Amino acid sequence: MLEFTDPEKVIFHKDPEINAELRKSFLRFTNLMVERLIENNHKTGWLSEGLEKFLIDKYLEEHDEFLETAVLKDRPFLTGDSRKEGADLANIIMMLTDPERGA
Repeated sequence: MLEFTDPEKVIFHKDPEINAELRKSFLRFTNLMVERLIENNHKTGWLSEGLEKFLIDKYLEEHDEFLETAVLKDRPFLTGDSRKEGADLANIIMMLTDPERGA
């Protein structure tokens, strides 16, 4: 498994120009994910029993919200609420797939 602490050291693509753009995109998206986690840090229950069912239900809810704000509006690029919903969806997936959480 790839582990890194410094995204500047990660090579996403062998082409330097594409790599630079992918790195920028990665950093923008991870920053938005962190922003959304901070905005929602008042919510509790992330480590409780039944978390998987809660997260799967939350994933389905966030997925629908993402579709409503982004895909169904037929936009070439996502903005505003659709970006936030995308980050929320990614955070839920991160929580579901974290191997350490289930240990």
